[in-house]
Parts: sequence; C-alpha cells; structure tokens
Amino acid sequence: MPAPQDGPLLDDAAGRLIRPYTVSNGRTRPSTGFDLLSLVMATGIQPDIHLGPEHTVALGLCEGPMSVAEIAAHL
Repeated sequence: MPAPQDGPLLDDAAGRLIRPYTVSNGRTRPSTGFDLLSLVMATGIQPDIHLGPEHTVALGLCEGPMSVAEIAAHL
C-alpha cells in the first residue's frame, strides 16, 4: 500500500480525493430531521470554531433566506 502524500485535495481528472465520510466525520445520517425545502439564513454571528472551505461557502450562500436544496446544489 502506498504511503499517504501531502498534496491537493482535488485532482483535475479524478475529482475529490477525500471521501465524503471523512469530511462528515463518519456521519451517514442527519442528527436532526428537516425538509430540503426548509429555508435557512445566516445569523451574522461569527462562529467560535474554524470553518472549512465548504462550510465557508455554504455560510456565504445564506446571507438571505435560501432553501437547503439550493445550497446543496451550489456545493
């Protein structure tokens, strides 16, 4: 088995090199239930934790009310 390498998270030919379960810390089911048509909006309060790039993009999309489905489509 080859040794892990430090390198890009994306490969032009292969796409994402990190599996989704790695990004989600192994979660495969939501911790709460909500409809994909639910509208969400950022509160304007800075989070206390560091956000990853995908979280930052999602938060930026929520400046006004937006459905969860629409946010997912942009990611």
